[in-house]
Amino acid sequence: KVFFHGTKAQIKALSETDVYGYSSVDNIYGEGLYLTDNPNVAASYAKRKGKGPEGKVFAAKLNQLNLVDLDARLPDNVWETYRREIEPLTDEGELARLRELPGTEVFDELRLLLANNGNTKNDVIEIYGDLNHTLSDLGYDGLLHQGGKKTQSQLGPHNVAILFENDVVDAAGKQVGRPLKGKFAD
Repeated sequence: KVFFHGTKAQIKALSETDVYGYSSVDNIYGEGLYLTDNPNVAASYAKRKGKGPEGKVFAAKLNQLNLVDLDARLPDNVWETYRREIEPLTDEGELARLRELPGTEVFDELRLLLANNGNTKNDVIEIYGDLNHTLSDLGYDGLLHQGGKKTQSQLGPHNVAILFENDVVDAAGKQVGRPLKGKFAD
């Protein structure tokens, strides 16, 4: 399947993307390279996001990736990652309720819990970045969800893949996960 990314960043290929340099605190699910299966959505980002002249739309065929489906109940190892962050902020009953929700709603609830406990938007994005690094350590390449629902986009619902930049090196100096360029098919 082909996905698209619209950007004003001065890059020649998606594999050159600096996920951390171009990420925004407005990214709903933290740091990552956001791709959509709708080229019109990507084109809208190329026109309106960032500063400077109109950007470009890049098409990318993705390799077989291990993505967390946020529209479904979270896998146990992913839930455990989020539970550790949520547990100090709520009670057992709320944890049990959250466990049954789809990942998108767990993200939303975590964002609210963090904000209600005095965390800034930047704090939340940093925490989401740490969570995404942990998911990368667990072998996940990114996140997947259906976009366009929250923003009531006129372009309609579309699939969104958020690819992590797996630049983590373990204590032995070994790369953990796949780097961004390894996520694209030739």
